[in-house]
Amino acid sequence: MFEEKFSDLVLLVGTNPLPNYVVSKYFQNQNKKLRRIWLVHSEEERNINQRGTKHLAENIRQAILGEWDEAISINYVSLSNIASAERIERDIKEYLSPAVLTSTTGLHLNYTGGTKAMAVHVYRSLEELWDRKCSFSYLNARNFCIHVDQEGVITEDLRDEVKLSLEGLTKLHGCEKSKEDKNKREWPEADAALEDMVNKGEISNYLDWVENTLKYIYFDTGKKPNNLREHMINFQKLERWEEVNNDVVNAPEYIKNILRGIPREYSPINDDGSVWIPSADVTKIEVKRRADDPIDGYLAGKWLEKYVANVIKRNIEQEDLNWPTEMNWYIKNHESHDKKFELDVIFMNGYQVCCISCTTARAEGICKGKGFEVLLRVEQIGGEEGKPVLVTCLEQSKVQKVESDLEKIRGSGDRKLLVLGREDLQEDVLWSKIIEHVKGGD
Repeated sequence: MFEEKFSDLVLLVGTNPLPNYVVSKYFQNQNKKLRRIWLVHSEEERNINQRGTKHLAENIRQAILGEWDEAISINYVSLSNIASAERIERDIKEYLSPAVLTSTTGLHLNYTGGTKAMAVHVYRSLEELWDRKCSFSYLNARNFCIHVDQEGVITEDLRDEVKLSLEGLTKLHGCEKSKEDKNKREWPEADAALEDMVNKGEISNYLDWVENTLKYIYFDTGKKPNNLREHMINFQKLERWEEVNNDVVNAPEYIKNILRGIPREYSPINDDGSVWIPSADVTKIEVKRRADDPIDGYLAGKWLEKYVANVIKRNIEQEDLNWPTEMNWYIKNHESHDKKFELDVIFMNGYQVCCISCTTARAEGICKGKGFEVLLRVEQIGGEEGKPVLVTCLEQSKVQKVESDLEKIRGSGDRKLLVLGREDLQEDVLWSKIIEHVKGGD
């Protein structure tokens, strides 16, 4: 059995620790003769512009310690200059030569992580030091299998074997996760009415109505007034008030169902279906609760995140996939100067993460900006194996263009990002396209 031909596993630590976690978990489960893990990382050397990856090696160690066979030790190998073949060879010889590892039954290098120079020179050094007592492999991000140089593919799809929680994934990357959507509302009747609107194919008409009627009343030309209460009181005095109010009172039934689904204390309409206008003594908090949050937040855009999350959760449950799913995660990387970022919808297929960004915008520029954001965030926490999805309300003719433009700028032809438009939003289409993207490897 190949997996039991070595006692020492050597891993190269780059900027993405996920492959190292997956490989170490696999061999821990399969190789009962495994005794040591060697995490080869770069030292922090500012005089040669070299970033250290010791902190990521420590994250890997922490992630697996609680699940680990205590008979297996986890050790660090520090590389002083990852651009120098001579220095790498010297460092490897210091830690991993036959003179030092006298009790080993063989070494195995998985060279998925690290830089190209690290992979080449560590590979060459171990081959010279150990000859046939060293074997080599990599974790293929396209089919999620381990390929051994001398043996070929030795595993099935490891997403079915190695599981990782969302919390575990963020910790592995040195990130902190918090759920802090202060505007989060649980309005199941409104959610159901919005789902009904989508599945009836009314999304374009609904977005027009929100933009031209509802937001017009509250935000006039789209720009939020400094004093929303005063703006709404004054709007009631304008000539167009009656016309716009009638557009709300006489809205299509599917829109009335959405508005009726919002609890009264948060509703932007009165019991008779007319527009709620605050009196002069209404507090700013109530104005925010009944106008700003439901209209500029939920009805204008946040509903789409909830809709997509509900479709994902429902279908995962129906297909008994056991994929953890969350929405509105805020994540901060302690090693980065970036501000914390939000993930609208996120789920795990084994150790593979899928992040979904949602926008009701119908402008290509806004959608491209969201596309860049989700591409960046998926690579930050999911590496090459991660799958980003951008859900938009774009016309279908623009979807392919946005996706193509983003891939050209990214400089890759592997169709990493899936972009969906409003004709893809009905539940069966949305789910089938996302599941195909996630399961389909590359």
